[in-house]
Amino acid sequence: MWEAYLNWESNGKRWKNVTRLYERLVATPTSRYVQHWQRFQEHVRKHMPSEVVGVEEFLTLRREVLIELNRSDIETPDEAPPGVEAAPGEDQLGTPNVQDEETKLLQKSIIAARQKLHEATATEVKSRWSLEDAIKRPYFHVKPLEKSQLSAWRTYLDYEVKQTIDARIRVLFERCLIACAFYEEFWMRYIRYLEENNGTEEEIRSVYQRACVIHLREKFRPHLSWAAFEEEKGDSDRALEILEALQQGNSPSLEAYMQAAGVERRRGNLGGGRQVFERCLTILMEEPDKNIHSHVSIKFARFLTMFCREQEKALEVLREAHEFNKENSNVVLAMVDQTLLFDPPLIGEAVAALKEGIRTADQPGTQLLFAHRLFHFMSECGQDPGSMSEGLRVLRQVQQEVRQMDTGDAPMAEMDTTDTTTKQEEGMSGGISVIESRRDKRPNQDKTSPGPVNGTTAAANAGTVATGAGQSSMVTNQYQNYQQPGYGQGYGQGYAPGYGAASHYQNWGYPAQQGNYGYGQQGWGNYGNYYGQR
Repeated sequence: MWEAYLNWESNGKRWKNVTRLYERLVATPTSRYVQHWQRFQEHVRKHMPSEVVGVEEFLTLRREVLIELNRSDIETPDEAPPGVEAAPGEDQLGTPNVQDEETKLLQKSIIAARQKLHEATATEVKSRWSLEDAIKRPYFHVKPLEKSQLSAWRTYLDYEVKQTIDARIRVLFERCLIACAFYEEFWMRYIRYLEENNGTEEEIRSVYQRACVIHLREKFRPHLSWAAFEEEKGDSDRALEILEALQQGNSPSLEAYMQAAGVERRRGNLGGGRQVFERCLTILMEEPDKNIHSHVSIKFARFLTMFCREQEKALEVLREAHEFNKENSNVVLAMVDQTLLFDPPLIGEAVAALKEGIRTADQPGTQLLFAHRLFHFMSECGQDPGSMSEGLRVLRQVQQEVRQMDTGDAPMAEMDTTDTTTKQEEGMSGGISVIESRRDKRPNQDKTSPGPVNGTTAAANAGTVATGAGQSSMVTNQYQNYQQPGYGQGYGQGYAPGYGAASHYQNWGYPAQQGNYGYGQQGWGNYGNYYGQR
């Protein structure tokens, strides 16, 4: 492109324009920077100095040359401007030899004045040469790039960004997006750069459009980010159009539904947000992973309670979710919190929900967790004189069932309260020993360990905590976790903490892994929060 521009100016014999163009080219690091410098010198030597530089520069350089030649005619106030009547100095030139010598010195001075540009460019080229050499495929191809090539582009971009030259950074991003057009990583990085460096709204939107409309039509993250961008700029309708397209794709995105519900809510259309949730739950009824339906139901219940003030409808949604997936314990816990939001609280329904959690839990440890919560709930909130005794009776019954499974159906031994850990548990539970801590420890998780509370992965729960020389009981940790953030802090804290990160609902987020529905497979599930990650 540079050479085509130079040829066009040369064909028109606009030699001064050619010189100015070479000045730009010589100052630009390119792979042929040496050739460009040589061709510039040839250009200067082929033409008279007055033809290749401006009047002011020519007169300045000529004065310096005349001083060097010890000429007496330095001052030439009556000279005509170059190209008008005669080139400056022609009427003072003596012999042709003197004229040739002066011309050569002028040409040498013109070249020397641009020598520093060439040297600075050479330094820039040397610093980038290895980075450029690592790029083996700078053109677009449908075949995936090797990991080494992706790494080379990342390294080059990191280097250029550190140089803080905006024009060069943008050019490199555009070059990168030719070869890496199918890789959302580089599109999103370019967008982040523009946002952080005063890119205009139209520039950012243009990148989104090229990415989402042309190259990344099946990728979720750029579309979700684009929708968030349009909403932020005040175009909620455009944001909903983008999210609607994701919902209707071959592999619909659950995050698209959740984000669309948020857009509707933020613009005051609660009815539209409810429709999004209902439509999503209808689709999830056909999905093999029922836990996704449970998570969305919990979010829908929270939406109905916090924004629509429909507590009864929220409780109904949770009941339907529990009927659909009885193995998800988080729905049961949500039902308990939901009942406590009524005025007066629905104590009976809360007790029934906790008992249902004991009955439907698929892991003995989870059953024990619900039994502990039932006992403390009935101790603190029970209405009948025998409430505490009933809770204790259920707790002991579950403990005995768990112990029998753990010891191979052996008779339940007396609780050993001499262990330090057990004594601590007694203090927390009002004298009720949680579980004998001196039993044999198994190298792997035994069958008394509580299963995933949310029905998905054990990592989402409290887990076993390694302390000192040994590993404490999973059941004990579950109980302790219950004591700290859950019912042990009282039921009067209300809905906000119950659904916040400070309670047992902190694991209501999307599961860490959901089979074939992770983001990597472009399906339902392991959807991170893409708002603000543009």
